[in-house]
Amino acid sequence: MKMKKTITAFASVLALTSINAEAKTLWSDNSISLLYGSTFEGAEEDKKKVTLTLEHASGHSWGDVFFFMDRLRATEGDNNSEVWSELHPRFSIPKLTGTDWDSGPIKDFYLSTQIEMGSNKNVNQTNYLVGAGVDFDVPGFKFLKLNAYSRSNENYDSNYQVSPAWAVPIELGNQKFLFDGWIDWVSKTKNNGADVASNWQTHLQLKYDLGNLWGSEHTVYVGTEYRYWHNKFGVSGWNERVWQGLIKVHL
Repeated sequence: MKMKKTITAFASVLALTSINAEAKTLWSDNSISLLYGSTFEGAEEDKKKVTLTLEHASGHSWGDVFFFMDRLRATEGDNNSEVWSELHPRFSIPKLTGTDWDSGPIKDFYLSTQIEMGSNKNVNQTNYLVGAGVDFDVPGFKFLKLNAYSRSNENYDSNYQVSPAWAVPIELGNQKFLFDGWIDWVSKTKNNGADVASNWQTHLQLKYDLGNLWGSEHTVYVGTEYRYWHNKFGVSGWNERVWQGLIKVHL
């Protein structure tokens, strides 16, 4: 029954895309990041990890798409790597219906979808999310988004998720920085009858625009990321705090 509902929801998404047969790409950005942190929660050999992240973001005449894939590899031990990826297509209701939308602080609203795929030495999973999203027009923000989903999980009972994301450019004299990040709050659920606690995680990045030094702004960033996961994997009281160094290159 869960899979049937998921297939029906995604079929509806595909049907919506046919409303605008001449979809155009308005903008696109691709990047690759390298991060290192040494305080990950888990077995001793999994505490120090290098993460390679690929990202894609693009805007279209029907909405937008965000994709990322993390490849985490512990620097000690064997067979201790993991991959996590997410694909986020969002479909603009005003654009697809030809509505002239102008509502002050709300720039756009969407049918939001998401596919999560993860694998490590212990488990593989694919989760499907469907919900609604809003983009806000807030002075000083490059973007501010809020998405809320119903989750259909492969290894857990269905539950809910709320996810804000933001980016704020900062200028100090001639120096440019970017503060961006996201939060995923996930409601409690069950796994084969066992309780899985409500949990939330955030990744906060403060990056210095290194490319600006040679007249190529927004191409190369260096900085730091703070990663916090409350009730990691839904285990009550298991919290992860990781500071990571990073370098990010836009391609």
